Amino acid sequence: MPEVQRDALCTSTAEVIDRLSIVKKLSLCDVFWDVLLPSLRVALTGMFRAPSVTEVFFRQFVIHAFADLASLMSHLTQLKVLKVVEMICGDWSAPNHAGVSTGPIKLDTLILDDRAFFPWFQQGGCPLGLENLQYLQLYSSASNPRMTAFFLQQAASSLTELTLEWMDGLIHLGYMAPNLKTLELVDSFESNRISLIPWIWSLFEPRLNAEQKKYSLRQLSIFRLLCVDDFSDSYWREWATLDTLLGKPEFDALETVDIMMRSSTTPVGMYAVEMLSKNLPSLKGPEKLNIGCQIEEGKEMIIA
Repeated sequence: MPEVQRDALCTSTAEVIDRLSIVKKLSLCDVFWDVLLPSLRVALTGMFRAPSVTEVFFRQFVIHAFADLASLMSHLTQLKVLKVVEMICGDWSAPNHAGVSTGPIKLDTLILDDRAFFPWFQQGGCPLGLENLQYLQLYSSASNPRMTAFFLQQAASSLTELTLEWMDGLIHLGYMAPNLKTLELVDSFESNRISLIPWIWSLFEPRLNAEQKKYSLRQLSIFRLLCVDDFSDSYWREWATLDTLLGKPEFDALETVDIMMRSSTTPVGMYAVEMLSKNLPSLKGPEKLNIGCQIEEGKEMIIA
């Protein structure tokens, strides 16, 4: 786009933003903050100060200094939902005190796909509080077991919904999320040949061994991206240990287990569905179990 047209578009956009009275959701996607025209940057800065804004979504957001963004976000006093899919900063140094805030900003939903955001949450000057967090979604690109444990410990008993992408390391949910109702586990790495079962088992085993208290978990969802040559019979037989785990009295509250896979070919998908049905008999019996596989080549769905 020619520079004259771009400047005109930015100016007209700023004028529209200035006329908005009640804005609840602020989405900043493919934004290069520091090269915006001053008028548009001022208008968007005003949006960060609007008391009506409760949700902010960043995707492909580029800003030179993270301290500038932290200062903007410190004014979102009514913020409840924060989603960060990808952010690029030249200087990630987080300020000890991010601007002026009237008090902690208590999030109830956090979706994070950028690890560089993490150090700010650990600082005492961060205005974003996690103690009321009800829904947490962490991608492996945004976290590791240590970071995940930090978020879970901060949210503690308030957390009821959690989505985790597979990461290399063990996480124990038993003590850190005692009121969890919904858990979604995602493995979207086609090259990942590591079994999910040890990772899933590690989420619950310590509490099972220590106190045998009942889990509040009601819904478990697992997503797996299948490889063309998935897998040996021994791999699928390992899923029988999940059947044993979830059949324990500690999981009496569990209502549904949804396992969804995606495969590039029909034979692999059919084989996976058949083997899972065979190795999860106790879940299949009480009709807790739902198994499906989406076939990319024909856009069809195989359901057990």
